[in-house]
Order: sequence, then structure tokens, then C-alpha cells
Amino acid sequence: MWGKINKLVRSHSIVVTLLIGALFILALMGFAVLLMLAYGTMDAMVDAVTDPSFLALFTLGQIALSGIVIYLMEKMQVFKVSDFKFVNIRKGFLIGWFNLVFAIGAFSLTFFALPENSLIMPNPFALIVTILHPFLGTGAFEEVLVRGLIFKILLLTMGHTKNGIIKAVLLSSAIFGVVHIVNVIIVGEFLPVIAQIIYATFIGVFYAVLYLRTKTLWIPILLHGLTNLSTQIFNVIISPNVLQDLMQNQTDPSVMDAFMPVVFSIPFLIVGLILLRKVKAEDVEYIMPERTV
Repeated sequence: MWGKINKLVRSHSIVVTLLIGALFILALMGFAVLLMLAYGTMDAMVDAVTDPSFLALFTLGQIALSGIVIYLMEKMQVFKVSDFKFVNIRKGFLIGWFNLVFAIGAFSLTFFALPENSLIMPNPFALIVTILHPFLGTGAFEEVLVRGLIFKILLLTMGHTKNGIIKAVLLSSAIFGVVHIVNVIIVGEFLPVIAQIIYATFIGVFYAVLYLRTKTLWIPILLHGLTNLSTQIFNVIISPNVLQDLMQNQTDPSVMDAFMPVVFSIPFLIVGLILLRKVKAEDVEYIMPERTV
């Protein structure tokens, strides 16, 4: 069976990746609908976000999904052990220095915009789960899925030329952006979600190139997780009332506020495209198993 699937993947890689993206969107939509049915009101959603038990279970679910994706990587013959080796970390942070600055800036802007006396003493368990979730949960799952599976499937047929590599980077990043459309169900507003799709696409180009340059998925996982943590950490260090106000503002922003993340993501796209110019076919050959090159 897997032999036939792999033959289909190699002859119709774009169709297969679009199908995987569509299935991912449908799965996330189903999950979002369940969340809305379970919690419904904004107060209940805030309670869910700040509930460490809920977040811990959600993280475990994402870890399980990451395991399934890795299994698919192996069956579709795009898995390579070096993807998960803790190597080139220093090089990755040096290349991705802008991401570090962005995360610090995002944290600082939110922190200094908080009302007085809004900080609280966090629950230790909630703090640990909140810190681990962006890395072991969302960061790992999305990077393994998009960069580890979808991007590498595209590289099977596109990665033999420079133009093909560029197309694979852009298409996989666009898929990464479009899957965020499911947030319409939770947020209830199109404007901030459209902005998030653009933002995720731009930053996806940056992460795809970092993966090619460092030869390990750990760099995009760590930087992706750090970016998410820079704002999610406030879920446990500020009072629920302030958090509810912040979430409410996110669901009804002005046009300028909604598209501010897009403005901040433009440098990610520029840096990613600059780094992409230095990517060579040898970089693709290194991350692909020998039997698929």
C-alpha cells in the first residue's frame, strides 16, 4: 500500500500536499467547533486557556499528533534522523537573531501596555505547562507537519533546481498560513484572521529557509515556540480579568491593530528571501534520505 502511496506522492506532490493541508484544516475546524460548543462564552474560553490541566492535555495531544506525522514521514520516505538531532543550534540562533529580537519586542510591548497591578503570582504547574506548550506542543507539531512532512514532500519533485526549491518554500509557507483560517471559528472575525494568515505565511518562509540552512527541525521548533511564548506567557502571569479584556480586544480590533502583526512579519519575509538566495541544491540533498534523492 505504501509503495502505491509513495508513487502517487512523487508524481503528484503538489496535489498530495494540498490534500494534507485541507485535511489538517478540516481537523482543526472540527476541534475549534468542539471548543466553542464546550466553552461558548469568552469567560469560559479564558478559563480554558488558563486551566493548566486543559493545556497539559492539549499539549499531550499535539505530541501524539507529532508522533503520527513522524510515522508518516518515515512511510512516505522523507524521514531522516538528522532532522531531530540537536545540532547547529548556535548557527541557527545566529542566523535567526531577528526572531529573538522579535520575541523580546513582542513580550516587551505587551508587558509595558498592561494596566497597573495586573500581574499575579502564577501557579507553578500552570507556569511550567505554559512554558513547555509552545515548544513541545504547537511549535513541534506545526514544524514537523509543515517543514518536516509537507515541505519535504514538495522537495521530492521540486528540490532539484533553485527555482524548484523557491517554489517549495513559498508553497509550503502558503499552506502554513492558510491553515490558520480555522481561527475564524474561534475569533469570529475575518480581519484579524486574514492578517494572521499573511503573518504566518511570511514567517513560514523564514522558518523553511532556517531548516534548509541548519539541517535540523529543532531551530524552527525552538524559534517558533519562543515567538508563541512571548505572548502566551501572559496567560498565567496576569489576572483573568485583564486577560479577558485583552482577548476581547483581539476579537474586535481596528484595521491598524489587526494588521500590525503583518507589518512586523515583513522583515521575516525579507530576511527569509535573502537567506533563500544562498540555499543550494546540496542543502536539499542533505536533508532528504538517500533513497529519495
